[in-house]
Amino acid sequence: MGSIPNTVLTIEFDKGFNQLLTAGIIPEGVIGLRFHQVKDLLIVGSIPKSIYSLFFKDGFNQILSPGIITDGVCEIILGEIKQPLLVNSIPNSVTKLHIINGFNQSLTPGVIPNSIKELTLGSVKTQLVEGSIPKTIQKIILKGNIEPSYFFF
Repeated sequence: MGSIPNTVLTIEFDKGFNQLLTAGIIPEGVIGLRFHQVKDLLIVGSIPKSIYSLFFKDGFNQILSPGIITDGVCEIILGEIKQPLLVNSIPNSVTKLHIINGFNQSLTPGVIPNSIKELTLGSVKTQLVEGSIPKTIQKIILKGNIEPSYFFF
């Protein structure tokens, strides 16, 4: 612990990184984390409260149990992740959610919290379930190849 300097603002974990991230490894000054082709790195307490944005990109392979993403995170980007999202895995502090580039997990009602004000959907590979998009969303951005039949509002 303490080996990552406090001047680091963003950390990217990519293919081959396989160490469990326990509390205190990521310093409080970091505001952005990016996870790519990694598996089972995070536990409750891994992500410090200073984090503003999280990227879970292609190949991210861990179930995000409730409590892993800390309150304080405001923006999450989800790519082609390998595990489904659970109800309450996205905290109510998140106001921007980007579901992009090959996302193929089911979004059941309750997975996207009512705190989301802006939702970006781009090249998703799964049909949205009726009721999966909260009625509290104020802005939806559509990008890439999206079938109109995928939407239930």
